[in-house]
Amino acid sequence: MKRRTILPALVLILLGLWFLAGNLGIRLPGMDALWPIFPLGGGLLFLGGYLFDRRDPGLMFVGVAATLIGAFFFLFTLRVPLPVAGMQDGVRWSDMDKLWPAYVVIGGVAFLALFLAQPYHEWGVFSIGALAIIVGCVAFAFTLGWLSGDVGRWLVQLWPLLLIIAGLAALLQAIVGRPRPPKV
Repeated sequence: MKRRTILPALVLILLGLWFLAGNLGIRLPGMDALWPIFPLGGGLLFLGGYLFDRRDPGLMFVGVAATLIGAFFFLFTLRVPLPVAGMQDGVRWSDMDKLWPAYVVIGGVAFLALFLAQPYHEWGVFSIGALAIIVGCVAFAFTLGWLSGDVGRWLVQLWPLLLIIAGLAALLQAIVGRPRPPKV
């Protein structure tokens, strides 16, 4: 089977299953709950594009970010229960004030995926990803009420450490990084 016929075939199968379930009286969520399939599916397409042609690591970055954002939105549209901060009955859009650090973590994971996909690893990309994940996790600790404001004020004083870590990553890249091949 040719690669370009796989996606249309899968779409036809999924649509057929969807309509068959409706005809058999099986209750399925509506589009108001399923719309995150579009960023998630788009992300999976980008990941598939990277797997078929590994020359563009940027496809990995976009694929991971879009897939994770789609999955994150499903928490809200499907009202998935989380055992934290009063979300045991399902996540609501009003819980975004507690869950916004997920965007920072998703960005960090996408940068780490990009780092791993690059043929010549750039440590600056790694440090951005790692810092984003750390910042996102600390922000989660605050928004979910696991850390107090006093700890927050203390951490704010330490923000120059982020500059030091970024500088160390750039230095590491300059020392151990392999030269890039010329672009063709």
